[in-house]
Amino acid sequence: MCGIPSCAPGGGAVGVVLYASPVLSDDLLYVGTYSGKIYTLNSTTGALRWVYPREGNETLGSIVGNIATDNSSIYFGSSNGKVYALDKATGDRKWPEYETLDRIWTSPAVSDGIIYVSSYDKKLHAISTTDGKKVWQTELSAAICSSPVVSKDTIYCGTFDRNLYALSKTDAKVLWKFEGGNWFWTDPIVQNDVIYAGCLDSRIYAIDSTTGKEKWHFQCDKAIVSKPVLVSDKLAAVSESGTFYFLDAGTGELKKTVSIGSGVLSPLFVSGNSIYVHSHDDYVYALDVQSGEIAWKFKRVAK
Repeated sequence: MCGIPSCAPGGGAVGVVLYASPVLSDDLLYVGTYSGKIYTLNSTTGALRWVYPREGNETLGSIVGNIATDNSSIYFGSSNGKVYALDKATGDRKWPEYETLDRIWTSPAVSDGIIYVSSYDKKLHAISTTDGKKVWQTELSAAICSSPVVSKDTIYCGTFDRNLYALSKTDAKVLWKFEGGNWFWTDPIVQNDVIYAGCLDSRIYAIDSTTGKEKWHFQCDKAIVSKPVLVSDKLAAVSESGTFYFLDAGTGELKKTVSIGSGVLSPLFVSGNSIYVHSHDDYVYALDVQSGEIAWKFKRVAK
């Protein structure tokens, strides 16, 4: 969470609170805010393109999860339990909002014309991108705390019963579930038939994506709240304390640790051989993956 200046109608700067990460698509930057508005900016100039909702001071529920996009539309969930679809260029509503029965604090996933959305109503919802109609929904044993991840024909998500689920993309059949020592709060990574999942039990798990069997796990010092990232053959993760762990992705062997000295709850961003992260001390850090060292840090200046 961070408060930053942002553009608003009329050209003034306002303080907004962001939980969701801004999303760049083509030449537009989409920003969902905790105050319940979507701001769309020209990514080059920062000029405001459109805002949703448009009517006066009306707002949606708080937007906590990230925005998903396809070629023509953006999709997002709100704390009011609704899923929205808007035209990317104009911000016009594509179809009436789809209603779940509880808060949506996660990010939707879009695949092959279907939006997959998890809600605190304990259900995973599959919605048509064309008309917003339900394709299927399934109820799990607890509210879903992680964003759904789609890989091939399977959907993966974590729930408040400490399980990571694998479900069929076609009919929502539960293929397997894997129990951790606490919640799988972050959405998992899937690569080469292996799932890498950070858990609030302070462990990072590598799980066979077909069988749901553990391949290895690594014990960190604190809970894993930020989603780990893969860079080449290394898995990089940061704990809540601000300690970075660089692991061999195949074996889980520890290659390097480095602490930035301040807590981290925000996402990691990867570009080339560098990882960027914002921490509680209001610095942005850049870490070199190959050396496992801090390359530089930048202090955000309050205005």
